[in-house]
Amino acid sequence: MTQKQFLRSLSHKLRGVPASEREEALRYYREYLQDAALEPKADVTPLVGTPGECARGILADSLIRQERGAQKAAEPARSDGGRVVLGVLMLPVWLIAFAVLLSLGVSGAALALGGAAALPAAFLMVGELGQALVVAGYGLLLISVGILLIIGTAALWRLCVRGAAALLRRKGAEDA
Repeated sequence: MTQKQFLRSLSHKLRGVPASEREEALRYYREYLQDAALEPKADVTPLVGTPGECARGILADSLIRQERGAQKAAEPARSDGGRVVLGVLMLPVWLIAFAVLLSLGVSGAALALGGAAALPAAFLMVGELGQALVVAGYGLLLISVGILLIIGTAALWRLCVRGAAALLRRKGAEDA
């Protein structure tokens, strides 16, 4: 089958495809066959297949595009108004979460600093050794609890930020 015969047959088989898609497909095959630099009377079917095979692929792509267009047309129009309202309503929740995390971090730092201040005081105590050891023990306990509280707050903070980022990514993917 020559190039002219192939293109004529393909055009005939693509009758049910919208004109713009048909012209685009014919232009593609015309340019492809020109780039192949075949003899005018050469058989093109080993290179591109039969017109029926090509038409089936083009028709399938066209139907898929039409189906997607119909689905998008059937979807209700989304407005950003709902997201704005949700954002406004969630603002107090985010502010409370931020305040809680901030207070936990500050409390951890205060405990660690208080424990660090108690350690030198334990060694400066005049009197019984037992009292000095108790104060030193409390100082070490306050330092360790403060550090654990800071580490826990940092982990919670990372978790909240990653969760919010994942939520925004998922929302962005749904909108696309």
